[in-house]
Amino acid sequence: HIMYSIKLTYFNDGKGRNELTRLIFAVGSVSYKDELIDYATYKSLRAEDKLPFGQLPTLTLNGDIYGQSCSLARCAAKIAGLYPSDIVEALKADSIVDSWRDCLDLFYETIFTRVIV
Repeated sequence: HIMYSIKLTYFNDGKGRNELTRLIFAVGSVSYKDELIDYATYKSLRAEDKLPFGQLPTLTLNGDIYGQSCSLARCAAKIAGLYPSDIVEALKADSIVDSWRDCLDLFYETIFTRVIV
């Protein structure tokens, strides 16, 4: 079992696209730093090209920064020992995560106005 220094970074204004990863870490009893930042810090990190894809959330593993919420959730599940080793079971798990993402996208489109900065 490989040990990682883990940091999950997201906005400090409540739950969002980082929540699935946070829940997986909680279920798997994985220790990590939960870094919550304000919008000004986000803009600064983005301007400095320190965010993969220019977006949050990010997952930092041993100093390397990664992006995309579904990829982060899958990685978290693997770290937590919750990701299936069987290819069919992994496919089922991936389908659930992608379905969650589709629902989340619909929710965000209903509640929030999309602004590209």
